[in-house]
Amino acid sequence: MNTYLIIFQIPDENRRLTMINYIKEYGTWARITDNVWCIKNNGKTTAEIRDGFTAKLTLQSTERLMVVNMTSSAWASYYLPKEVADWLKE
Repeated sequence: MNTYLIIFQIPDENRRLTMINYIKEYGTWARITDNVWCIKNNGKTTAEIRDGFTAKLTLQSTERLMVVNMTSSAWASYYLPKEVADWLKE
């Protein structure tokens, strides 16, 4: 299963909640910070995941979104909750 890092900046709270709810639709997710999440998915490319977000919520020029496939990437952290770190290690 691939792990994708989702980073977004959406100032409007209602639009931000729409983004978060869409992330949760993936079913397997972890919240790193308020605007940084990870999802797990098989079968979709990074661009397809990005396009899914932008189809759900047409981004405005004041908003940002980045999707990174971090499946084979090394990562390190400080002070992540244990359950999040364990989830990322799976």
